[in-house]
Amino acid sequence: MMVKPDCGSLISAMQFSRRTDYGFILIKTLAPTYASGAHVSLSLAAERERLPLPFLEKVAAALKRHGILTAKKGVLGGYRLLRDPAHITLGEVIRIFDEPPMMRCLHSPHPEQYCPLVGICPTRRKWREVEQQVNAVFEHVTVADV
Repeated sequence: MMVKPDCGSLISAMQFSRRTDYGFILIKTLAPTYASGAHVSLSLAAERERLPLPFLEKVAAALKRHGILTAKKGVLGGYRLLRDPAHITLGEVIRIFDEPPMMRCLHSPHPEQYCPLVGICPTRRKWREVEQQVNAVFEHVTVADV
C-alpha cells in the first residue's frame, strides 16, 4: 500500500535561512513606518523582536540595497519601510536572501550533476509544477497579510 505524504509535511520540510526569517520579521516590525514616515533604530527593533543586532544590521543593509528600506543617520534616524507592506511579498524577501530551488536539477545548466536520471526522470515535470504552485503562494503572501 502506497502512503501519500501529508501536504503539511512537504511545507514543513522546506527551510529558509535565518536571514530570510529575520528579514521578514524586520519588514513586519517596520511596516507602520511606511505610513508614518518615522524611522526606527535597529537597536530598538532588535530589542523588541529579540534578534541579534549585528546580524540584523546585515539583514537591514541587504533590504536597503534592494529598495525595501531606507536609512537616516542622526538622533531621529534609523530605518523605515520605503514600500507599501501590501506590495512586499514573501517571495521577494526569499529571493533577496535565499531563492532556494526545491529541486536543483530543475534550474541547473548541468542537471546531471544533481541527478543521474535527469534525462529519463518520471517525476521531473510534476516537481516543476509543484515548485511553480509553491512559488505562486509566496508571491501572494505579503507583509500586510502576516
